[in-house]
Amino acid sequence: MSKDTIKSLKKENDELRVEIESIKNDFKKFVQDVKSSETKSTTNAAMASSALDKESVKSLEYLSNEYDDLHRFRNSSKQQMSRLESRLTVLAEKVENLSKSIDEAEKYSYAYNVKMLGIPESSSNETAAETSQLCVDIFNAVGANVSISDIDIAHRVKPRRSNGSQPKPIVCKFVRRLAREQVMAVRQNIKKIDPTRAGLSRETSMEYAGIYDHLTPKRQQLLVAAKKFKSDNNFSYCWTKNSTIYLRKTKEARAIKINDNHDLETLMNEQGRRDS
Repeated sequence: MSKDTIKSLKKENDELRVEIESIKNDFKKFVQDVKSSETKSTTNAAMASSALDKESVKSLEYLSNEYDDLHRFRNSSKQQMSRLESRLTVLAEKVENLSKSIDEAEKYSYAYNVKMLGIPESSSNETAAETSQLCVDIFNAVGANVSISDIDIAHRVKPRRSNGSQPKPIVCKFVRRLAREQVMAVRQNIKKIDPTRAGLSRETSMEYAGIYDHLTPKRQQLLVAAKKFKSDNNFSYCWTKNSTIYLRKTKEARAIKINDNHDLETLMNEQGRRDS
């Protein structure tokens, strides 16, 4: 699935969500109007009944008919509300399924990428070709057998947070998953390499260099939440592997896979019960 297709699907999904919210608001207003109409009619009928005298007994029949009309309206409104609620449920399920499809497509696309942090720029106006070659040199320096033909594109991206002193992150997209897996298998060696092997000056520091999974925006948000859970609940480990997020309480404990926010909420509830 192409990037443009994913972008188009996202836009469609967002529009559907807005439509659902609009329908929900109309639904709430409809319910309020029905309740208001019932209250007003009942009050008017009660006031009219209390004002009856012997000369206005005929109005009882009118009030009875009005009550019957109100009763029919009430039943009809309930049926309409039920149908509307059913349509909303179906529409919401479709949107959710579409959202999951988009997430899976994005996850598959990102599975060919790695994100590199703390890599000094080779020049002030580093081109994509220069960035790609820098990546190849670094990958080989850490112990992977990668050539420039294994790289689709590599480029610098704007960091989420920056104080201006750190180099821009690199997103490197591979042509082959196997080449990416080679790099990820030896990525821990990046801080140990001689920078000159990657075409950088000997004085270059690799202290903050790292190679990571390139997560989709949604997965990145989930990782942030998982890391917060880790620090708040005294978990020792939080990491990603093949874009999947894991938590582990201790070195001996089992790894817990975190697929979505629901998994985190379940874990929070379990942790709360243990601590209580």
